[in-house]
Amino acid sequence: MMEKRDDTSYLLATSKTHVYKKRWWIMAVFCFVCCEQSMIWNTWGPIAESSEIVFGWNDGNIALVTNLANISYMFLVIPMCMVMDTKGLRFSMILCSGMLLSCTAIRCFSLEPVTATITAYICGLVQGIAATMPFSGPPLVAAVWFPPTERPVATAIGSFFNYLGLSLSFIVGPQLVSDPLYEKLIQNTTNVTSASNITDADDNNINHKSKVLNIDNLKQGILNLLYTHTAIAGLVFVITIVYFPYLLPTRLTCSCSHKGQWNNGAFQRTGIFINGTVPLFYEISAEASYPVAEGVTGGFYTLVNNVGGVILLSLVSVPNIGTKWMNWTVLGSLVAAIPLLFVFPERYNRTDIDLNIETETYVTDADKKVNTADK
Repeated sequence: MMEKRDDTSYLLATSKTHVYKKRWWIMAVFCFVCCEQSMIWNTWGPIAESSEIVFGWNDGNIALVTNLANISYMFLVIPMCMVMDTKGLRFSMILCSGMLLSCTAIRCFSLEPVTATITAYICGLVQGIAATMPFSGPPLVAAVWFPPTERPVATAIGSFFNYLGLSLSFIVGPQLVSDPLYEKLIQNTTNVTSASNITDADDNNINHKSKVLNIDNLKQGILNLLYTHTAIAGLVFVITIVYFPYLLPTRLTCSCSHKGQWNNGAFQRTGIFINGTVPLFYEISAEASYPVAEGVTGGFYTLVNNVGGVILLSLVSVPNIGTKWMNWTVLGSLVAAIPLLFVFPERYNRTDIDLNIETETYVTDADKKVNTADK
């Protein structure tokens, strides 16, 4: 007589799973979206000096564009993660890639300072909403398409391309938009004179002015950059529609179908070490919070991350605050987080379920063979 099993054990023992070869193609499409989204997010930082000249901006405007993306992300990441769980990955990917295309396209309308400023702010807000899938999606894509043994690697690849896009923005932007060239004009308040005739006694009567010699080249370079982002976003949108699949015919793991209430230089090296831990935090968060869906967990994790980003970028707008404090702030936040890791409970709820399904399925098959032999 077989002992009574609870519903969860029965579901685990009777579930069929399958690993699809096209999972790596799905990951490639997802990574393409992640990379482009990060490049759009960091459009203006690498060309800050040129954009400030063309549009009459300052460092506060540059920070605000990025901050608006963080703010919209904070308010809408949880609803968007619920959409991921209820509507599926394909719908969420098409929605987010469509928003990326629309927000990049409106920036190409005009380089007139007022219009360009408004469209840049709108793009920041829309792009922050579109970022919910690339930022919070890596653990969900890994859980849906990859088996438990490949899940950490898949999460790492997905999150890596978010930071690859940031890195590429520092290459693509300066390549398309040249640095401003200045011609310094030295003018005496009483009479115009050449620089060779200026003495220390006359220094108080002198105005130092700079004239930008390549303003037209700067405008064309910025326009080319915006066109490039729009073209790539359009390609991403088309690839997502054509190649990103619908629902799976067979589940890859039992944990991805068994949800609870959410069923439905030095700077570069430092960045490498810090960002290298992101996939680990994604995975440990998903394990600790299971059976909450991976998309919701990733969304909350990145929500907290964006709160810190909003605070940091808001301080940049404070007059005369400078930037030297930023490095010490980052160091202090890392030091403060270390003690919390020692008290964080290490649980593998999701992995345990996937391992149990293999064990229970084996035991069930063995029981059937024994019962057949007895008959």
